[in-house]
Amino acid sequence: MQTLTHSMTFDYPIETLWNLVLSFEQWAHTVPGYQSHQKVNASQYSMFILSNFGFTKKQLNIQFKIMDLTKPSKVLFKVSNDNQNMKGRGYLELSKINNEKTSGFLRLDYLITGTMSSIIKSVISNSGKEKAEAAIKETVHNLLN
Repeated sequence: MQTLTHSMTFDYPIETLWNLVLSFEQWAHTVPGYQSHQKVNASQYSMFILSNFGFTKKQLNIQFKIMDLTKPSKVLFKVSNDNQNMKGRGYLELSKINNEKTSGFLRLDYLITGTMSSIIKSVISNSGKEKAEAAIKETVHNLLN
C-alpha cells in the first residue's frame, strides 16, 4: 500500500472550508479529467474521470464513500474504482489557525493493481507537489469568490 500526504494553509475560516468540503456538487467538476458524477446516496458518490497517461487515455469510474464526519474538522473516506484495481482510504483534517486562516492535512493510503499500476503510481508520485498545491489554492479561491 502506498501513502500520499499533503498539508496546506488557506486564507479562509474553517467553517467556509468545511462547507466547501461537504459540497461534492460544487467541487467535483474541478478534479482533473472530470467528465461527470452521480450522487448514489447521502454519503456516496460516483465520478467519471478521463485520465491521460501520455500515450493512453482511460475512463475511470471512481467511487467516494464518506465513512465519518467530525464537524467542522475531519472527514474519513474510502475510494475505489468499478473493477476494484484501485482502492484506498484516508482523511482530510482541517485545523483553525485563527479566525481567517485554516490548515488542512490530507492522508490517502491506496493500493493500485493491474496492468497500468506502475504507470499510474509513477504519475501520482511525480505529479509535482508545488504544481498541485497551486492548483488546489486557485480552485478553492475560485469556488469561494
